Amino acid sequence: MKRHAIERRCAAALLTLAWAGCGGSSSTGGLPWSVVTTDTLAAADHGYETSGGARVLITLPPTAGLAAGQEVAVRAQGAGGFRVRAGVGQSITVGGEVSFPATTWVERDATHGFFGLAASSDGSRLLSGESASVGEGAPSFGQLFTSSDAGKTWARCDRSPDTGWSAFASSADGERLAAVSDGVVHTSSDGGLTWTARAGAPAGILALAASADGRALVAAESYGRVHLSRDGGATWAVAGDVPVGAWSAVASSADGGTLVAATYFGWIHASTDGGLHWSVTGPQRRWGSLAVSADGARMVAAAGDGWVYTSSDSGSTWRQGASRRPWTSVAMSADGTKLIAVELIWDGVGGYGGAAYTSHDAGDTWRVSDAALSPGWRAIASSADGTRLVGATGGGAIYASVPTARIPGSADLIEGAQGASVRLIYAGGGVFQARDASGTLFGY
Repeated sequence: MKRHAIERRCAAALLTLAWAGCGGSSSTGGLPWSVVTTDTLAAADHGYETSGGARVLITLPPTAGLAAGQEVAVRAQGAGGFRVRAGVGQSITVGGEVSFPATTWVERDATHGFFGLAASSDGSRLLSGESASVGEGAPSFGQLFTSSDAGKTWARCDRSPDTGWSAFASSADGERLAAVSDGVVHTSSDGGLTWTARAGAPAGILALAASADGRALVAAESYGRVHLSRDGGATWAVAGDVPVGAWSAVASSADGGTLVAATYFGWIHASTDGGLHWSVTGPQRRWGSLAVSADGARMVAAAGDGWVYTSSDSGSTWRQGASRRPWTSVAMSADGTKLIAVELIWDGVGGYGGAAYTSHDAGDTWRVSDAALSPGWRAIASSADGTRLVGATGGGAIYASVPTARIPGSADLIEGAQGASVRLIYAGGGVFQARDASGTLFGY
């Protein structure tokens, strides 16, 4: 979802909270303050200053024992900012000083029958392709396309083969691209202008992922091994001790050091040393899609016969999340806090349905992205900040997310950028009211 950020500075008449300084705690603005660098359960009548490059989650104190008028104050000194989350049975009332975005989707293309896609980190440069199909008469051979305007217009990659495409990967800048046609890996280092079929690459590739610079690739056979390349696809090697399997999905961290792969009906395999050694993890499911945060710590996995699962420890443990649906694809922001999962439901007579679901708290809670749109989705991609989403539907159309008018209301989560601050005043009945907000804040 693209967020409409509203910048607001506190007027002189509003309460201004002094900075706590370099110490671990202090008492300013009428509250004792603590500097925190890790996720924290807040105490009533206390202030928290977040520090460091990682975003810190502050969970509001439990309702039991709270009295009306008690408060929690939060401000962000560190570049990572903060997230304030309501507890069980709680909500946060926000006003005009907090952006409260929603998302609708607009159709960008319905003429090509796109099968999947990949996106640059800013979401503006896209790679997609048509799948080959054989119907009545002559077979239809799919073509490869790129977009430089978030899917509004598409250009055919003239120097690529027209044999149908099934997997896609992109570097953060959209210059280095990789795609699979008839099980063969093809790469481009000029944004899709020219393509090279990698003769030395393994055959029968079904799943593909790339590092942020596009040089480290991980590819998995539909039935066989997982393979690695460190030179943009020029040479390949079998990945460590990962077994032979019917692989369905792979994903990579930004540096290519953390990798995850899953089989169609089996387990998840994770590596934190660039693919040299792998561990078996996760429940046994019919896995269909994976995504990894930039630092490799957070992961999300979707099962076509089950739930969406998340991990916050590089795949060592997994937590069941969104409800049981026919999930087809997942994506996440670079920090792993903003997720999207999509489903595809076939009606048995050639039609499709299914919605997109988003989470803004690393998978703790999920909401339908746009209740008015349910075309069924084959694939989804997200920008690094999670504000741009683009998806390929069951019918082959491309949709992109757009922001809708914001209405102040109730939120489960408030997110603040560096320099932002807010007071949360308990009003009773599990409701906190956001007051004296300053800086860039978003409500979800």
